[in-house]
Amino acid sequence: MTKKKKCTMVIAFVFLLIFICALGIIIKNKYFSSDYDQLNDADKKMLGEYNQLYETIQSDKLWSDFDLADKTILAVSKDSLNTYLINPKDFSDNLLTKKINMPDDFRLQSVYRIAPIALQALKIRLDVGNFNTIGKEYPAFGNQVYFIKYDEEDSLEKPYSSSHFTPLLTHEAFHYYMQNEWKIVENPENPLTEDDMTLLKDQYQVLDNIRAELKSGRDRDVLIDYARQYVDIVSKRMENNKEYVLSELSHETAEGTAQYLTIKVSKIIGYDYGVMYFDNIQDVPFMDAFTQIDAGKLSVNYLYDQMPYHTGAQLCLLFDELNIPDWQEKLNSQTLDKEIYLYDVLQEYLSNL
Repeated sequence: MTKKKKCTMVIAFVFLLIFICALGIIIKNKYFSSDYDQLNDADKKMLGEYNQLYETIQSDKLWSDFDLADKTILAVSKDSLNTYLINPKDFSDNLLTKKINMPDDFRLQSVYRIAPIALQALKIRLDVGNFNTIGKEYPAFGNQVYFIKYDEEDSLEKPYSSSHFTPLLTHEAFHYYMQNEWKIVENPENPLTEDDMTLLKDQYQVLDNIRAELKSGRDRDVLIDYARQYVDIVSKRMENNKEYVLSELSHETAEGTAQYLTIKVSKIIGYDYGVMYFDNIQDVPFMDAFTQIDAGKLSVNYLYDQMPYHTGAQLCLLFDELNIPDWQEKLNSQTLDKEIYLYDVLQEYLSNL
């Protein structure tokens, strides 16, 4: 046998092996474990959580004009590569997909498992991140999908985590579908002066007071007084360092509203997550950020990079309690040329009382 012929046979054998493996994957996906009860625990929990959310948002929207129930979701397991097309439109089963028989009492019935070999064709590689980013589209079997990856440990089992599957999905999908016209001002990197830090501490103390009142008395007059204190402090901060504070407010508005939805969805699915929750710890005071910075455990940059998620979410919860009219619609109406911040909404509301 010539060397060329041996090489040809090896190549043919490799292609045959790849074909057999691919065929095996397709057959396994198509003909085995197609009932919800036959799925592994992580996949059942993921679909069960999404069903809880799906049932709720059919009648009670999470945010004005944000209809997550109408979106097609592609959920990809990082553990097993099991991939589920959830709630597709105008879709029919095919060789690479298998309809999952969901429990009769689930509102969510349109779920298809996709053979993992289809992922590359869908341009969803293992190295592209864990969810869609603004400006990118991913077509899958005739649907534009929002894709998200999950695993059992971080997405489904870890306590007090912002990365829990359904809340994270909602948080990131809100960025993707609702915030394309929301202006995010880059951090000017102006250093916080001593006066800036003093005022920011005052601001965080007021937020701690608001949170305590929301948990206990929920006295409207008390909350209004705290809200006025908050607006006064932020106004003073802008006088001292306007460029920095406006950048912070844009960050707070974009991330705080998404974090608000993280908290809202957590309550829907019965997951314990709230304002100032971190991995394996809950209910941390706002003022603790300064304690950690003074102890050298956090960088002062944390105040800009991470705290606006929590300060913004706290303001959103305050708006709900005060029943501020159309506050979500006001934020939705902003454009890249006409930004509206949470601070603006609160300031306008208080000025009209």
